[in-house]
Parts: sequence; C-alpha cells; structure tokens
Amino acid sequence: MDINADERPLRAILFGGNFVALDDSEAFGISASGPSCVRNLAEQLLRAGFGSDRRVHLYRAGCCISKATIAELARADHD
Repeated sequence: MDINADERPLRAILFGGNFVALDDSEAFGISASGPSCVRNLAEQLLRAGFGSDRRVHLYRAGCCISKATIAELARADHD
C-alpha cells in the first residue's frame, strides 16, 4: 500500500530537552533549539508550507514518545 507523502507522518528526533531535528528527506535540515524547541519546530514547518493537519511523530532515544499534528505541536509544549 502506497502512502501519499502528504499523509505520511514526519519523524522528529528530540536530543535532550532543548533540541529537535527532523529526520525526514522531505524536510531535511529543519531543526529548532531552546526551551520551546518543539513548538518552534512546528512554527517552522508551518512557515515552510506544511499543512497544519500533517502528523509528526516525536522520538527520543529510539522510542516514539508522541504523535500529534503540526497544529497541536504549535499550541503545546512537549519539551
């Protein structure tokens, strides 16, 4: 089963509590740092043209710790 790129979740990797980077060829090089890094990453994704309903899976130490839309990440603080 093929998944449309707009439906496939983006994969974000958290490093510590103050840095997050996308591990995705579609959004290569997008990262954020600081105390609100997840929210800042979401804002960058919106500015880059990703839809607010696009899903993002957050990973830390190889484990998925959260699944949310870009809009949800922009409103919440997951750090």
